[in-house]
Amino acid sequence: MRTVHKNRESLERFCYKQNLRRSKKHRHFFEVVSDLGVLGELALKMTFLQEKGLRNAENLALNEVDLILPGLPEKFDGCRILFLTDLHVEKLEHIVDNIISITSEIDYDYCILGGDYTVWKSFDIKTSEGKMCRIVDSLKKRGRIFGVLGNHDKYETAEMLDSFGVEMLLNENVCLEKDSEKIYMVGIDDTFLYDADDLALGQEGIEADAFKILISHSPQLYKEAAKARCQLYLAGHTHGGQICLPGQIAVVSAAPIPRKMIKGLWEYDNMVGYTSCGCGVSGMKARFFCPPEIVLLKLRRGI
Repeated sequence: MRTVHKNRESLERFCYKQNLRRSKKHRHFFEVVSDLGVLGELALKMTFLQEKGLRNAENLALNEVDLILPGLPEKFDGCRILFLTDLHVEKLEHIVDNIISITSEIDYDYCILGGDYTVWKSFDIKTSEGKMCRIVDSLKKRGRIFGVLGNHDKYETAEMLDSFGVEMLLNENVCLEKDSEKIYMVGIDDTFLYDADDLALGQEGIEADAFKILISHSPQLYKEAAKARCQLYLAGHTHGGQICLPGQIAVVSAAPIPRKMIKGLWEYDNMVGYTSCGCGVSGMKARFFCPPEIVLLKLRRGI
């Protein structure tokens, strides 16, 4: 695992609210409004929707997705990747038990953790440590685990997860090999808040024609990823909107991206992307028309 990025190290000295205020390019996104969660909870309580929203948020389920990927090496055809992101383990009482219950019987080759394990404004490493340890201990029994950091995480979160056995990828890559065929997992640090991403550094040492899976907490680097010839881009951060209109229409965006990239499968140039709705919640302890998910990705070799 790399040492802390200079931008992350600098910004971690400020509280979360100050970080958001200093980040002018993100001033239009909902996370900048620090009291939105409190106001939202009050609105739900007044409209008698609080309990329903919480039930929806706790209704975590497995979503199985087939990905057709041209150029996928033959030996990796059928590879199964378990993808969990945006856990925010302090927010929901039953999230750890729900994750363990859902994933305990799943067979997979690799597991990816996509960032935002905690909540910045109430960050307490001791609170999240025990919960994340339980999750990782359960997951690592069945395969290697890779992780990146999100905008709610501190570098000490990476150190904690690394000590549990998660292979943290902070602007770095790992080669996965089967019978001399290779794919690369490329993980980058947070771009939304910290500007700590370095895609060029993350691809260091990778062959020009290699098959690459990019793991980024936010999907907003889709143009750079496509230009770098990444074949698959896995992201979270958006929560799929979390509070949506009927038809799963997201009301707000959490990143400067096209609306089609807020949740689910999307394509850009020759790259396939998947933005997960995430496991947990941020701000309000509620979801509407946007269920939380753990994603099991099945890689299929395309023509």
